[in-house]
Amino acid sequence: MKYRGQRSTARYLAGELTLPHSKARSIVCFVPSDGRSRRRRGYDQAEIIAKHYAKINGIDFASLLLRKTHIRQVGLSRVGRFKNVAGNFTVRGRPDSRHIILVDDVITTGATISECAKELIRAGASSVWAVAAAKR
Repeated sequence: MKYRGQRSTARYLAGELTLPHSKARSIVCFVPSDGRSRRRRGYDQAEIIAKHYAKINGIDFASLLLRKTHIRQVGLSRVGRFKNVAGNFTVRGRPDSRHIILVDDVITTGATISECAKELIRAGASSVWAVAAAKR
């Protein structure tokens, strides 16, 4: 899906993801891709998976996160990944004490998911649960 333009795979992947808790007061959002990668592919794979996941589960969807810089994680060490994403995300809108289900395509070290969750909690989310299509 990510490297071969197979967007249709997103619906299948979203259907395979579990629901981490009750749907009550939940909202689905995604980890935004690096801007250059998104422009090159023409889409953000995590966003597409998240939209299908929200629809399948009957949960609101919102694009809550923005990347401040566009530095890729590929090829970095675990420590390098955590340093690279520190302070790299900002929240737009307000989570309003809702439970956030944060969708990503792949979790490698957890650095990106952790940074996004930290920012969502700081912005007012009551909790953040992460789901991903793959673990590397």
